[in-house]
Amino acid sequence: MSIEFKLPEVSEGVTSVDVAEVRVKEGDVIEAGAVVCEVETDKAVAEITCPHAGRISKLLMKSGDKLTIGQSLLLIEVTHGAEAAAPAAKAAPVASVAPVASVAKAAEPAPPAVKATPISSSPAPAAATSSAGRTIEFKLPEVSEGVSKVDVASVNVKVGDTISSGAVICEVETDKAVAEINCPHAGTITAVHVTPGISVEIGVPLVTINVTSSSVETTKAPASPSPASKTETAVPPAVVQAPTAKAPISVPLSATNTIPGSDGPPAPAGPGVRRVARKLGVNLKQINGSAAGGRITLEDVESFVHSRMTQPSVSNAASGPGFGEVQSAPLPDFSKFGPVEKLPMNKIFRMAASNLHTAWTTIPHVTQHDLADITELESARKRYLKANPGSPKITMTAIMIKAVVGALKAYPNFNSSVDMASQELVQKQYYHIGVAVDTPNGLVVPVIRNCDQKNVLQVAAELTDIAARARDRKLKTEEMQGGTFTITNLGGIGGTAFTPIVNYPEVAILGMSRGQKQLVMEDGVIVERLMLPLSLSYDHRAVNGADAARFIVKLSGSLTNFFELF
Repeated sequence: MSIEFKLPEVSEGVTSVDVAEVRVKEGDVIEAGAVVCEVETDKAVAEITCPHAGRISKLLMKSGDKLTIGQSLLLIEVTHGAEAAAPAAKAAPVASVAPVASVAKAAEPAPPAVKATPISSSPAPAAATSSAGRTIEFKLPEVSEGVSKVDVASVNVKVGDTISSGAVICEVETDKAVAEINCPHAGTITAVHVTPGISVEIGVPLVTINVTSSSVETTKAPASPSPASKTETAVPPAVVQAPTAKAPISVPLSATNTIPGSDGPPAPAGPGVRRVARKLGVNLKQINGSAAGGRITLEDVESFVHSRMTQPSVSNAASGPGFGEVQSAPLPDFSKFGPVEKLPMNKIFRMAASNLHTAWTTIPHVTQHDLADITELESARKRYLKANPGSPKITMTAIMIKAVVGALKAYPNFNSSVDMASQELVQKQYYHIGVAVDTPNGLVVPVIRNCDQKNVLQVAAELTDIAARARDRKLKTEEMQGGTFTITNLGGIGGTAFTPIVNYPEVAILGMSRGQKQLVMEDGVIVERLMLPLSLSYDHRAVNGADAARFIVKLSGSLTNFFELF
């Protein structure tokens, strides 16, 4: 029986691929599950396996072809009738474990690829394969674009556990978030290779599992992608045991992301180029590719790194040899003076320290203080909540988000970023407001997007949800990217004023302190008013003092009428 084997779905959102290599030829006799070709997407290289056993009678593809999902790859004379009805296997990316030797080849120009949905937000299904009774290694899949190493926060399985497909193996911690790693295989855990607290690179084995199910079920993980379809393939030592020394250029290269649309679809580049970029800390979305269709080559990455290293603005912005890492004088031996305890910084704490240092040394900060009269606003807010008990909890932060959007529209320089390399001010035409959230694991800044298109009730509901998930460490990396302005509210704790540090590469941040009742003179009469202290820190390169004063005055004025903010 002769059947057509067609290109299966490679990853969610991918509609076409480039054929990188054809592994078979006409006349070959193959087994079920044999790799017939390698295809390349914007994100990775994937092996396409054929679920049928038989002899290949005709090839319908060649290297360099651009294929669409469902297009025929080959004709095969099936030797076993049962296999004719077998479902097509879905390929999974293997770029993260590709040998280093393949970098040069992967960096060669290729036809432009259709941009795919990032793997971090929509994982690729695991391959359906007949692996019953086999012992395989489940390896750490790619968690998010640009992340090459994670910290293991917790391990949820032990040797001897029997798990089902989609079970959570462990939780890993990136710079800003925690992701659950789901195993697509059902079976018994025979070995656990990781422990909480260690750092693990992409492609390193997490557990060894004796697969008991007849096939691997397709399971989508909410915060992590599925691993490569051939998880039993050994990872080259050069990849697993790559040097972990800190690259001195990693922080400024990623910190200078001021290119418009940097939070959009992934940049077109091969897996080898992406791996080199991750090791150097380069954001590929900042690079204009020189190959066909704007594809980024290894030479493009090298040129970008060279240009950034030779820019005076970058070297001046980051003090010391660490290029953005916190540099300080050696500490004395405090144990000479009394008992001490050394507590290690978690990853969120370390990254926050580095980012704050970069912001402080890069941005010439100025802080403008003011008092906003919120007497009527607060009274109206309480009346509304009392009259609408089922309504989302409208907080002063939610109200401030809507008020800030109005001020940003009036003074667009506050909704921008400074690009010293091109000597440009990048004004954003969207309004994504970040809100600082204090969590047990450190400070995180989730972003509420398109606040100009939402009313205060929608903003309040989203703020409640995103703050709760931030404290539970359930935020995705993309939910903390793309902010244009940040708000931090310390009113629930206390204080009268402070000087918040601008969240680079933004140019302004608003601090809110606790409202206080004060006596003020109105028309010759002393009255009691509820006053809200506001602290506006800004980048003096993008904003002058007069505009800062106008911004905060307009902001204060917009807080007089609660219902106008709806």
